[in-house]
Amino acid sequence: MTRKIGYMDGKLVKKIIEETAPFSSHIFLHHFGESLLHPELGEFIKYAGKYKIKTYLSANPALLTEKRSKQLVDNGLYELVLSLDAVNNTTSASIRGKAAEKTELAEKNIQKLLDYRKMVNSKTPKIILQIIKQKKNV
Repeated sequence: MTRKIGYMDGKLVKKIIEETAPFSSHIFLHHFGESLLHPELGEFIKYAGKYKIKTYLSANPALLTEKRSKQLVDNGLYELVLSLDAVNNTTSASIRGKAAEKTELAEKNIQKLLDYRKMVNSKTPKIILQIIKQKKNV
């Protein structure tokens, strides 16, 4: 697959939210890329909430910075799927590639997110830890 690398235009995301609101109660903010890197992600979540749309996201927990965690919680993300397919860097990288090499950082980031969510007494986002069973990680 070849496509231009970059971020989806914020105006387009908001237009999609506006146009789908009468027909859908949820939106998935991920596919072919890493949504946590989009500079407007927090705003998209908040904007969807104005239309009573629940937001879902699947992400690499190594990229879950403290600032981003706060944005996800504070803007009302409904559900977050975090993929952590191994407990060490070598196995993780062999499954998901070099970007997944930071398992210790991923674990720390997940804990910080959980701590922040507890501190602000929020029940969302619902957290799903996704581990796909494979020969390499059993």
